[in-house]
Amino acid sequence: MRRFIYSIMVTALISSLLTTLYRDSIIAYLEELQVSEYSYLILLTPSSIFIIHRLTSLGSMGGFNIYKLISTVGTLAVSMSLYTLSRVVTEYSLQLEMYSLVLIIATIVLFIYGGFEKPWVPLAIIPLLLSMVPLPIGFISELARLLTAPLVITVSFLTGSPMVSTSMFQGIIIWDNEGVQRILEIAPECSGVGSLLTVLSLIPWIVYLSSQSRIPWPERIKGVAKSILVAALIVFAGNVARLALIVYVSRALGFDTAMSIFHYNSPVIYTGLATLTALLIAPKPSFRAGINAVNTVSRGFNSVDAAKILLLLFMVALYIAIALHISLPFAGTVYMNPVKLVENPASIVFNSTNTYVWMNTPSPLLGKTLGALSVYNIGISSGSNIAVGYVEVAESPSRFHGWQICLINQGYNIEKWWSEARNTTIVYTVISKDSTRLLLAYSVYMYPTGMGNLYVRISLFTPADGNLEDKAYWLNTILNNANIPSDTREMPLDSIMWSLYLGIALMLLPIIAGVVNARAHYFSLF
Repeated sequence: MRRFIYSIMVTALISSLLTTLYRDSIIAYLEELQVSEYSYLILLTPSSIFIIHRLTSLGSMGGFNIYKLISTVGTLAVSMSLYTLSRVVTEYSLQLEMYSLVLIIATIVLFIYGGFEKPWVPLAIIPLLLSMVPLPIGFISELARLLTAPLVITVSFLTGSPMVSTSMFQGIIIWDNEGVQRILEIAPECSGVGSLLTVLSLIPWIVYLSSQSRIPWPERIKGVAKSILVAALIVFAGNVARLALIVYVSRALGFDTAMSIFHYNSPVIYTGLATLTALLIAPKPSFRAGINAVNTVSRGFNSVDAAKILLLLFMVALYIAIALHISLPFAGTVYMNPVKLVENPASIVFNSTNTYVWMNTPSPLLGKTLGALSVYNIGISSGSNIAVGYVEVAESPSRFHGWQICLINQGYNIEKWWSEARNTTIVYTVISKDSTRLLLAYSVYMYPTGMGNLYVRISLFTPADGNLEDKAYWLNTILNNANIPSDTREMPLDSIMWSLYLGIALMLLPIIAGVVNARAHYFSLF
């Protein structure tokens, strides 16, 4: 009965946080699950929640003391600082808010279920909560870039195809069944990073299963490491095989046929094989060695329990009040509505009264192909000048495919290209095909939103007849006048950082006390 009341209280407190302060973060989190790079969270999140639920049964639900109170206050202070900091560092706003949420959930869980006989339990609960926070898209993009280089080299070696690598793209040169030269661009998001993260998301589950095995701990650690390593190698080998098959089938049946067969469906096969292999190799659990709930003293709900719950209710209510009345009015940047930006980007980016947007139609199929959140075909005119092109919206600039690859694969000849930087960096490319000669200009813009930064690439094509400098100047004017958010307010960063430092100090104080005084050992607080 006592544990049941505690469970209801924990559920109620976490639900109140999710529906008030962190409502927008949870919505953004659910939207992120639909992005291919974050699909690993679909497997990782429920696994971590289940394991945390099992670990809380090991708590004796003991009372509280001064050390536990200081640690709780310190953790809430750090959580509040991260929540406030998320209003300033827009690039990582979702991650910072989720870290803030993780800390306060950890505080509630450890405060309520504290009294763990095994010191590794609280050290396991906190990392499990942290693992559910989405990795920054910049980190994923950098990881994808590191995976791309060995992938390109391996496929080039196995297929005997020339490798092309520039500052803008990496790929393989293919001659198809008709003798037409193609370039298979291996974009960072096609490097297998999504499959690799899916395999790595198995680590909590494999570690949990191995913890219930009866074999010695050194053998368990070796088994876990071996299962993850083999699964990662299967992912890499599967991606190499996918790209090699695209090369060979392109030579025999055509480039489009090869892409339609192997480009989209193959990752599901080798990712599933890697997952199954990891689970088979990992140490097997023993049903006799399972985690058993702590047999707490059988007593009813008493005044100590009531005081403990009331104190936690007071601290969480105070936390919400401070966040609502102090943090939010100091929002550092005016956020763009992400839904509006994705659903109709042209209405936001083209704000000049001298620019007439005469075409603005969505292209969902192209968006799916390019891996962007949305792609719109646009047509604009100003005076006697006219241009057509695309507006793409994505979570990272690395998701925008290189224009050079796309143009070469469509048979265009790239005559020259250059770039200019003023309000934004604009890349110009002169292309030609048969009797058609065009000037392409494109630029990338960043828009802060409630779910982190979104990026917009505007690409415009205009006939390259007449005075090329005049055409470039007109496109330069259009792209430099795009609507870039600049309405910001000063944020007292020093105050936020001092609050963060103070909270960390309060968190560390019980640890120091535990070292100085064995009777106040830190783990006994939880």
